[in-house]
Amino acid sequence: MQDAASPGSAGFGLTDSPTGPRRGYLSLAWKLGAYGMTTAVSLVAQVAAIPLLISAVGPHPWAGIALGQAVGSVAGLVVQGGWSVTGPTEVAMAGDERRQLIYAQSALVRGVGFIPVALIAAGVCALVGGSEWAIMLSAVAAAANGLSPSWFLVGISRPFYFFMAESVPRAVGTVGGAVAVAVGAPLVVFPIAQLVACLATFVVVSINFIQMRLRDVWRSIDSAVLREQVPGLTQSLVQSSYKYLPLIVVSALTPAAAPVYALGDRLLKLSVAGMRPMTQVLQGWVPAAKSPEVFAHRARVARAGNLAVSGMSAVLFATLAPTAGDLLSHGKISISYPLAAMLGLAFGLALASATTGLVFLVSLGLKRYLAASAVVGAVVGIVTIWPAVILWAAFGAGLSVACSELAVQTYQTWKLRQAGWPHRLGVDHLETEPT
Repeated sequence: MQDAASPGSAGFGLTDSPTGPRRGYLSLAWKLGAYGMTTAVSLVAQVAAIPLLISAVGPHPWAGIALGQAVGSVAGLVVQGGWSVTGPTEVAMAGDERRQLIYAQSALVRGVGFIPVALIAAGVCALVGGSEWAIMLSAVAAAANGLSPSWFLVGISRPFYFFMAESVPRAVGTVGGAVAVAVGAPLVVFPIAQLVACLATFVVVSINFIQMRLRDVWRSIDSAVLREQVPGLTQSLVQSSYKYLPLIVVSALTPAAAPVYALGDRLLKLSVAGMRPMTQVLQGWVPAAKSPEVFAHRARVARAGNLAVSGMSAVLFATLAPTAGDLLSHGKISISYPLAAMLGLAFGLALASATTGLVFLVSLGLKRYLAASAVVGAVVGIVTIWPAVILWAAFGAGLSVACSELAVQTYQTWKLRQAGWPHRLGVDHLETEPT
């Protein structure tokens, strides 16, 4: 295993020897805390922006910003390709030269693709939400999230660099933009500030980690490199149909319910983002095992811990979301407990499937089932979202999202058991995946 003290090391400094488990788990806990800090800063900034914007412009203009961000988030998935899905695990397994090439290729492809994709996202917002600059620029800023190097920094295990280069600039952009609007600036300033922060992070990280000539990088990008991104990209895009489509459908069919669902959906996505460090740590820890026995042990520990955390998180969300909604909107938007229960169920299932898919299926060389599970969830979501929203408005959208997440988790668990869980888990990993 690589030296954890090395700046570019992807290892977590964990040992599974009889004398080392305690030190290993303490190291794992430190990594979890470090990534948790990066996520916490981002979450605090986004949560702080909600009451500032709602108080300054009102629920419906804020819901327009949320709509633009939903459309832009789908565009961001196109920009980022499949690197954010499978990249952390692949980078953690690669040597230093291979890691640099992986990031350089991704940066060039994503940088070239960002402009046309962002313009398309802005056009979609103009059709769905009206030709307001704040909504369209919110889509462009959200699309810029596809340029994020976070997946690479997770793969090389650089949580402090992640914090300084990614979390801090984006938090400053979000809070700074919201404060500017709160003191009288036009709403369009908010997405512009977010966009500038995203672009600055992308440029700084690319300059620091790309030591190759761009001409050589461009020549190294062939059809095989692009094909490798298809499973992750397909999974992300198809998955977005049931993660971001509900808010778009609610805004189109029942505009009066848009602020309620937009706030509930924002709390759901912030909660999922808040738990992302758990998946990020496991993506580096589980596949780094050097023997079938150690891999199987780590996988079982990760699975048990993830299921426990997922269950508790679902209950807490369903219980606290209505109160959180009242506080953040200053009583202007009320999230019902039935809607909170549906979104809480979706939250717990999303946490479980993140580990099942991004950690276990990827580690076992079964990336194709990520895309397949997303298709299953998308089919359920697309079939249920329209009648559910027509019948029950915001609650119907939450019900549709919960059903989609349940379908995804069920399919992934089925494929995991087909792969030999728990008896042969780890054997196929070491036989089929590069070390």
